[in-house]
Amino acid sequence: MLQETGIYKTVGSLYRTDYTPPDVRLLRKLLILIEEDFRGERDVEVYAQRMGFSITYLNKLTKAYLMETVYEVIQTRLLQEASCLLKGTILSVKQISYELGYCDPSYFCKWFKQRVGMTPKVFRSSFK
Repeated sequence: MLQETGIYKTVGSLYRTDYTPPDVRLLRKLLILIEEDFRGERDVEVYAQRMGFSITYLNKLTKAYLMETVYEVIQTRLLQEASCLLKGTILSVKQISYELGYCDPSYFCKWFKQRVGMTPKVFRSSFK
């Protein structure tokens, strides 16, 4: 009966499956920006300026959906890339640190150990 009257089409359009909430679109845009430049840009302020929002707002958004601040999202992405490079390439730890934008390989090693609990060399050897 509803289908015959056309009301069904109107009600059905309210439940479109291709709808994405604005905050999810914004989060997706942020994650794309991070993915494009996480090796070179780690400053949360830069991402906030590119998106036209405050750091506070972006942090609320990422905490609501990802349970992390924007800074933590960037750090997680860096760690993921470092792990992939250590497992999947023969690049030295020094080369990987430079590839990820670290000027000081020893700082990279400390950063990695703080997050993983082992040095990059030990991490790599655990996958051989």
